[in-house]
Amino acid sequence: MILAGGIDKNVYNFSHWILDSVGALNTKQNDNPYSACKPFDKHRGGAIQGDGGAMLVMESLESA
Repeated sequence: MILAGGIDKNVYNFSHWILDSVGALNTKQNDNPYSACKPFDKHRGGAIQGDGGAMLVMESLESA
């Protein structure tokens, strides 16, 4: 069995400052999380920073 995982956590505000200074972050006020970030919409307003994590478990068919 193999376990593989990772996280992305914005610990410092430096990455937020960089993205904001180049105009990459969403500037539109939107409190609805389902419509705040629309990456493939032609009227999108930019990216939204967030944290995330994932874990992948791989094992042979015999041990599953």
